[in-house]
Amino acid sequence: MPRSSTPRRAQSLRTQVLIVGAGLVGGIFAHRLQRAGIDITVIDAAPHKQDVRTTAINAGGRAILAKAELWDALADHVAPIVRIDIQDDRDPFILTFGKQDGGETFGGTFGYVVDNGTLVKATRQPLGARLRTGVRLTGLRPAAGAMTASLSDGTTVTADLVVGADGVRSAVREMAEIRTWSWPYPGQALVANLTTRSDPAGVALERFTPTGPFALLPAPRRKRRYGLALIWTMPTNKAQALTEPGRLTAALADPIPNSAMADLKVLGAIARYDLFAQLSRRLTASRVALIGDAAHRIHPIAGQGFNVGLRDAQVLAQLLIERHQLGLDLGGGLQTYARKRWPDILSMTAFTDGMNRLFGNRLPLVTRTRRAGLRVVANSSALRRFFVTAARRSEDQDDSSCFSE
Repeated sequence: MPRSSTPRRAQSLRTQVLIVGAGLVGGIFAHRLQRAGIDITVIDAAPHKQDVRTTAINAGGRAILAKAELWDALADHVAPIVRIDIQDDRDPFILTFGKQDGGETFGGTFGYVVDNGTLVKATRQPLGARLRTGVRLTGLRPAAGAMTASLSDGTTVTADLVVGADGVRSAVREMAEIRTWSWPYPGQALVANLTTRSDPAGVALERFTPTGPFALLPAPRRKRRYGLALIWTMPTNKAQALTEPGRLTAALADPIPNSAMADLKVLGAIARYDLFAQLSRRLTASRVALIGDAAHRIHPIAGQGFNVGLRDAQVLAQLLIERHQLGLDLGGGLQTYARKRWPDILSMTAFTDGMNRLFGNRLPLVTRTRRAGLRVVANSSALRRFFVTAARRSEDQDDSSCFSE
């Protein structure tokens, strides 16, 4: 189990990699390094608590988790997505991606939805005493051939490399003096777990409403009922009004077609999140690397934020494992990580930003053009393959040796 946050006497530690942040991406990254025999220390400012949110993992993300030997612990606790229905507001046409578009890999499944708590447990438990929760990074300074980190419990950690996996307000990024670009989006994302008597049958619904994108994903079963994960973008005042379960379930009658889900109930808290995009201007500094939300945050319209961060973890872990096997300094060669990750990060940021602007534009001409475009995609096998490949992608092209170029 993770270490508790009880006070400790000041001590000094020497480790190869200090990982700041043990959330989803940081935990998976730490697990991969630990299995490769790299000495790690992991800290997380938040004390361990149950996370009731869910995460969508695309098929490429499953491949990365399988390589990290984490998938077997998750396989019985996920809800597969086997069909995706996309609808532009009240347009009767629905663009459907089904099993015929998924190919043979993983039985044509596009992705999976897993409870965050299940994923965190699978990554944190094997870390044991290497994980310190309730501990913050308070200082970072260069040392001879290393970085020295000061922690809130009085510990000093000297590491070959410090990896920031500590989210959008990353302390590592700030202390490394890495600036960001950021821009806001209107409204907020309303996030909730729902249950129903109706089997969603692996169907994910993405509907573009006048107030913003609406996504309803199949989720793991809860209390003998079928689970659903809701992500709904809307104006802030409307999001505030719908944080009461009764009001939310009543409002869901409009975006869910034909009252498809019977006896909807809200399970747990309803959360609201501000919408913005953020890009670190650099992914690395001297003996520092950023992954996940510390490096980038994209609009949730395509549900790809976690998967982009997972690819960060995959590429950086691959680089460090190879350098470890060759006896090289783990704090060096970070330009390879940055070079491999920038194209994917920039393309996904541009894609999600463009999709949000396209489907958020309600001008009649744009609406007609957009709806015509959905029909073109429906009738083009080449375009269907393009979008399915993008949605299911992994970082297989970066799975070869980082020294092969």
